[in-house]
Amino acid sequence: MAKIIVSADNILIKRAVKLGRDSSYRKELEQAIIYGHHLVIEAIKSNIIELIFVSELSSKKYAQLLLPIALNKICIVSDTVMAKLNLLDSPTDIVGIIKVVKSKLDKAIYSKDCVILDNISDPGNLGTILRAVRAAGVKNVITSNDCVDAYNIKVLRASAGIQFGLNILENLDLADFVPRYNGRVFATTPHATDSLYDTALLASPIAWVFGHEGAGISKKLLAIIDKKISIPMLGDTESLNVAMAATICLFEMVRQRCGK
Repeated sequence: MAKIIVSADNILIKRAVKLGRDSSYRKELEQAIIYGHHLVIEAIKSNIIELIFVSELSSKKYAQLLLPIALNKICIVSDTVMAKLNLLDSPTDIVGIIKVVKSKLDKAIYSKDCVILDNISDPGNLGTILRAVRAAGVKNVITSNDCVDAYNIKVLRASAGIQFGLNILENLDLADFVPRYNGRVFATTPHATDSLYDTALLASPIAWVFGHEGAGISKKLLAIIDKKISIPMLGDTESLNVAMAATICLFEMVRQRCGK
């Protein structure tokens, strides 16, 4: 039988709210909170659901969706409790707790395509980059220790749960990782003389490095990257949003590899 929760002071509710607010707590428990039926569907597909909270009024609506979930993992909650759970600025009637599958750094990653993110601070940007990574067929994402958490609730909303199918290695020393990488490493910088479109991207592996929205790639990291390229622009914009730049680079790689 599903649990019934009517008090916002319930320990499960307090734990869920803390998962939404505290990155270190997420890492400690290796869990995260997700909002909305789309993310719940993706989490069910990936078999990472730990707990589901559904509002009492919506329990019948989601009956079919929740059939694969054991009853002891389902909590029916009052509107007051759902309001306490919801940390986003849009209404929701279903919330999940998921298991975060922790990725491990192994030698094979040094010979595979990857995207390296240096201090990306905006959750929306990270979520969009993750969607581009997955769409381009890249599996591995490496982030610095000052990057926004990939399981931040706003990152999850922006990515639509794409990270469930990615190998995300967080909090790495990028200056240590890059010299060990066996393929070519590309950094996008606005003042580079070599154009993205004049660069052969057919050979694998390739590592793409993208940096902070304002400061760009750190000087320490940029100094050890051999190949700097720019994205040509006809207008007078100084630079592109980092998520836009990442998407353009990844899909130029896809275009070249597909021969179109």
